[in-house]
Amino acid sequence: MTQSVVDSRERAIMYAVMPPRSLTCRGLGRDLLRRSDVSDRICSVPGCGKKHLARDLCGAHYARLTQGGLRPEKPLRIYGDDEARIWSFFHKGAPDECWPWTGPISNGYPVLSLNGSNVRIHRWVFERCVGPIPEGLTIDHTCHNRDSTCVGGALCQHRRCLNYEAHLEAVTLAENIRRAGPKGLGAVNAAVTHCPQGHPYDESNTKMYQGRRYCRACHNADARRHRAHQKAWRA
Repeated sequence: MTQSVVDSRERAIMYAVMPPRSLTCRGLGRDLLRRSDVSDRICSVPGCGKKHLARDLCGAHYARLTQGGLRPEKPLRIYGDDEARIWSFFHKGAPDECWPWTGPISNGYPVLSLNGSNVRIHRWVFERCVGPIPEGLTIDHTCHNRDSTCVGGALCQHRRCLNYEAHLEAVTLAENIRRAGPKGLGAVNAAVTHCPQGHPYDESNTKMYQGRRYCRACHNADARRHRAHQKAWRA
């Protein structure tokens, strides 16, 4: 018996015991994905709809699963429908409860990029569900005014509330500040009687500009330093 015949018999026995590479590991996965009963499957994550890859997931959700795990509480990104995208970040609860926003925030307030610009969502929801906001008015979270334990500021959880039925009201900026009481920014600033350099905020030393107060002594000192710098630069 020639050596070539022996080699061919050994190869036949080897393939009978161990299938070729195309039927093992990744090759097997590729062959299975070509089958119609697999290729017709979609991702099992609600609302995804993409083609199945592995473990009943699409490629994006399978990668998220392997990199850190899926988080079911995180809503899926919705493309092409801004209104559906906004409503996916919160849900309506009881009429007297806060309806917290679970999406992006800025300084405690809910924001989202719409048409290339950041939009304050509590204003968007108010205009969509209640009516247009008159010019010069702001949206006051009345739930914050009733909570004596809230510290206010960017950590205030009431800023995320989107209960347009009971907790959002269009008021003037002055009324909004007044309602905040001792927790509000206006009350905090009013309690400050001296500038950081120790100059008093009295009638003779206070300069008002665009609704804000400035220390006249510090402003004059800055102007003198600027003139001296310009004089030295021209010399």
